Amino acid sequence: MKKISSILATLPLITTACSGGGGGSPSSDNTTIDTNTNQSIDLSQQQGIWSSTETQTTTSASGKQTTFQAPTGIVTSNQKMMILTGNSELFVIEPNASIAHYFSSFAYNTDISATTELSNTHFTFNYYNPKTDTNSEVAIPVDGHYDAAIDLNNLAGIWDDEYDTNNSWQFTINTDGSFTADKQSAGCTATGNFSHIDTSKSELSVSITFNSQCGSLINTHSGLAWPDETHPNGKLNIAVYNGFELSSKAIGWKIIKQ
Repeated sequence: MKKISSILATLPLITTACSGGGGGSPSSDNTTIDTNTNQSIDLSQQQGIWSSTETQTTTSASGKQTTFQAPTGIVTSNQKMMILTGNSELFVIEPNASIAHYFSSFAYNTDISATTELSNTHFTFNYYNPKTDTNSEVAIPVDGHYDAAIDLNNLAGIWDDEYDTNNSWQFTINTDGSFTADKQSAGCTATGNFSHIDTSKSELSVSITFNSQCGSLINTHSGLAWPDETHPNGKLNIAVYNGFELSSKAIGWKIIKQ
């Protein structure tokens, strides 16, 4: 895997043009284009689920290193990318965009420049994190589950939230993909729906509407859902957001089927 040097948000974007396969078998041929202007990020050859159970390290401007759990992400067949971390952080890149959108602690912070690169084993996402004022590079291995169809009927049941065990969310999913969600002991409930993007792939579109007891999350959010590497038939990543203005909010879950 070729390493790309860290960049600040104000520096030129580096995009990657690749030839060859998608999520299950990406190409090993890389051509890195260094541009003087922010061109769109090419996600056309990066479709797939990217996840890791390993820890990775980020280094601050002062040289301080922080170890963190590697995130999980997806690039859908319609070329939308979402990266979800276990620290209430979410990165979104839309089709033909030249920047990533960064959410932290449920709030939208700012647009950031991002570098992406595809190798034969990893999807490298290099970004400036305004929360920690650090340049970070995450190298996420490909997860072959993207190339397996996901059946909405198999999602039916009760799912618990792995991220928040103290005031935990619980999802009840029906065979048609509709669901209700309840943040236990908080009075916050939501209704939503999972739907296919490509019926041959493990990628789902999500829409969810929060009720009046959900504080700053009140509104309809949209996003993506995809199976988890460690337990694809019983663990699901979900990430949704409601816009790209400073008042926008986002939330992510890793839910486990009972």
